[in-house]
Amino acid sequence: MQALFSLGKLVQLDFERCPWIHGGFVHLQVSGLSKLESVSIRCCQCIMDSDMEPLPGIASLKELQVVCVYITDYGVSYLGGLNKLVVLNMEGSHVTTSCLDTISELPSLQSLNLNRCFLRDDGCEKFSALSDLNVLNLGFNHITDDVWAI
Repeated sequence: MQALFSLGKLVQLDFERCPWIHGGFVHLQVSGLSKLESVSIRCCQCIMDSDMEPLPGIASLKELQVVCVYITDYGVSYLGGLNKLVVLNMEGSHVTTSCLDTISELPSLQSLNLNRCFLRDDGCEKFSALSDLNVLNLGFNHITDDVWAI
């Protein structure tokens, strides 16, 4: 990823199905990618919770696609500093409603996809803190009608 340092005009970075990028995001936050707005790590099976830690260092990040990756609630806890994040797609990740502690504090979030995760009713009241949310995908989770009575 160090090779990307000179791409100062880069706004979108897509690593879909790249099997060997574990640990490389630390280079993105210290690079010259000050205009980077979108990062996609779809189906990158080497990505772990610790790989999420450097992402808040990308201050301009508005969209993050972490789809079908082995990220848990612990990995999501690193995303708390992404104040400009508008779109977060965690579809198929190994997160539970515990990740909503962090997600509910993302001030600019407008679109959230938690389809095919491990969500249950408990903790869903935290969605109410996302006042700017326009799109919410909770398909294929273990959420019942009881959650809407909150």
